[in-house]
Amino acid sequence: IWLLLTPLQPRAVATRLHPLRVVMASLQPALLLALGQAVVILLVLRFGLGMTPVHPMGALAIMALSAVAFISLIQMLNVVFGPSVGRVLSMALLMLQLTSADGIYPTAVEPAFFRWIHPFNPMTYTVQGLRQTIMGGSPSQMWIPVLVLTLVTVGAIGISTWAAHRNR
Repeated sequence: IWLLLTPLQPRAVATRLHPLRVVMASLQPALLLALGQAVVILLVLRFGLGMTPVHPMGALAIMALSAVAFISLIQMLNVVFGPSVGRVLSMALLMLQLTSADGIYPTAVEPAFFRWIHPFNPMTYTVQGLRQTIMGGSPSQMWIPVLVLTLVTVGAIGISTWAAHRNR
């Protein structure tokens, strides 16, 4: 998404708007696309793969929260480090997350480095939340993924706001 959209709209940065409003105005189109993707993924899961999540609205909610968290995180990398470096860091982060999230490979068979970063990986909590909502599980276990993804979102937006203020 951030290859197509500008992480911070230059016109908004040049105005006297509060940096948080600048970040949110730049984030809004990306969030709409990401939330649309979450709906498409749920529809493919249900009608394309024939899987019926135990909690379909919960699955959609965790997908939407994950989309918001990751869109915010990648925006932050692009705003803080610039688009060129931010894109490289985003790809590196994606690779680290995919290998250490316990979604593709079990954490127990991974090298020590990936086991070490596993609990710090936001995608770990996306995988946990999706497992709970798709396969079924205790609703009490949903609070940790929701809390972590919310903190990632708030932290990323906060840092992006600081960077927008700095860039002005």
